[in-house]
Amino acid sequence: DKNVVQDSTFTSAGAGVQAIVVNAASDNILRRLYARNPAADAIYLVNAARNQIERSTFTTNSGYRAVYSYNSSSNTYDVILASNPSGAAVLFYAGRNNTVSLSTMAGSPAFNASDSDSNTVTGSYLWSAAFFAAQFDTTADNNAIRLSTMASGAGGYAALYITNSSSNAVSGSYVFNSAGPGAHLTNGASSNTIASSYISAPANYGVIINVNAGG
Repeated sequence: DKNVVQDSTFTSAGAGVQAIVVNAASDNILRRLYARNPAADAIYLVNAARNQIERSTFTTNSGYRAVYSYNSSSNTYDVILASNPSGAAVLFYAGRNNTVSLSTMAGSPAFNASDSDSNTVTGSYLWSAAFFAAQFDTTADNNAIRLSTMASGAGGYAALYITNSSSNAVSGSYVFNSAGPGAHLTNGASSNTIASSYISAPANYGVIINVNAGG
């Protein structure tokens, strides 16, 4: 704990072997890093807390994730670039109170919170060419996206997708999909809020609320 790793490059080409792993560690600072593995996660946080990841780039081109946080909490990601053309750019699974700010995420989806709560994305750009830009699923509750752009070019997927999740809030944001819906709330999505935002879907629905979505 309380280590500093900075100004370094980490690469791996092993399938399922992450370029960087933070395992059951806390209060570390990772800054100005470049991490890449075309066949696995670029960075993986597991059972990790209160780590700071700053001004860094994480890339993969696989069914893994550029940034994968599992059962981890209160970590901050500031000014990062996360890219994965073939899968999720950033996935928070079973975590809480993590924050992404002033960052760019590009993937399929760009950002996914699953079974996670009280995470925040602010001042960021989320882009997906072929999937959801932002996805909340499997009881991802009380999360927030603020002052951010969610953009997609996928005809069959919404730029913002909320399913089986509640009390999430999108505010002061721009949601755009050139081919598909802007936002889609479905399958038990409840008590979610989209406020003070602009949603544009020139070729499809601006927002869809269906299949037992309530609240």
